[in-house]
Amino acid sequence: MTSTFLFYLLIALIYSNHLMLGCMDLLIKMILELRQELEEAWKQTKEAQIKGYNKLHKPMQYTVGEKVWLSAKNIRTTQSSRKLGHRWLGPYEVIQRIGKQAYQLRLPPRYKAIHDVFHVSLLERYWKNTEEPDPRPSPEIVDGEEEYRVEAVLDHRTVKRGRGSREEYLIRWAGYTPADDQWVPKHDVGLPLIEAYHREHAKGKDGTT
Repeated sequence: MTSTFLFYLLIALIYSNHLMLGCMDLLIKMILELRQELEEAWKQTKEAQIKGYNKLHKPMQYTVGEKVWLSAKNIRTTQSSRKLGHRWLGPYEVIQRIGKQAYQLRLPPRYKAIHDVFHVSLLERYWKNTEEPDPRPSPEIVDGEEEYRVEAVLDHRTVKRGRGSREEYLIRWAGYTPADDQWVPKHDVGLPLIEAYHREHAKGKDGTT
């Protein structure tokens, strides 16, 4: 018997004017069966929801030797104005899998102070296109570190920091798209770039050329 049939039969028995004592055993049995069916239906629904969630949120898996991008959001750097503060660093080689959701990466020597094991949510698979070269310019290596050229200073702002404040400049990196524009503290921007920006900014205000 289905739960729907049991439900309506139960209602009919309850409201019947000729409910006899002999029907009580049947009524109790029906109530227990209905409860069991409802509990089983709830259990199946819950399991389906969990299975669907796990399927949608299944973490990406990587193999040893594969290269991945590393999110830079939790990595503090001391890059100068010529160095690009990437949203993604790398790509770096996967050395081994740690547990179910972490991977150890082969980081360059300049990141020796950083723990080399990262949660899978901080990684993205690196797809190398052998037909099309990476359009972004390669960095120059200066004192063992990667440096990138500045194409232009686009804007400036004052940001409050606790009780004080600091000036920042919006940088366009040579060879990169506007999506890679970055706000950089004044002390990390070369003085000639700042002076050139303010000269151009002043010309725009007074209308001179």
